[in-house]
Amino acid sequence: MKFKLINWIKTANWEGALIQDTNGKQFLTSGIYKWTLEPHREYEIVDAIDENKFFKYWNTHYPYCTLETKNTLRCTYSNGDSIITSINGTLQDAENYFLGQVFNIGSVNDNIQQCVKVELVK
Repeated sequence: MKFKLINWIKTANWEGALIQDTNGKQFLTSGIYKWTLEPHREYEIVDAIDENKFFKYWNTHYPYCTLETKNTLRCTYSNGDSIITSINGTLQDAENYFLGQVFNIGSVNDNIQQCVKVELVK
């Protein structure tokens, strides 16, 4: 089975990831176990966790499941234009990199625009 890494998370007791299967269903995982995303499961999105530890757990407990870390995103700019791109990281990584930053999105002439929104593309 394939999963996509959406974001790094922390709960009161452990750190892990928010992941999504190919049907769009989301789960929380510590790398050892995965739980369905339910309103009573509290977590916060964080910039980083101990990734080596997480992937060691994941590869041990889910050896036949792939966890894709490359995400496709839509970046929307202040003039309303948007660009589809990909990043080898989480949505949080993409937001940290793109949001509020100014990019030249022109293809022939310069078109300097600020990124105002980043979203995952399924």
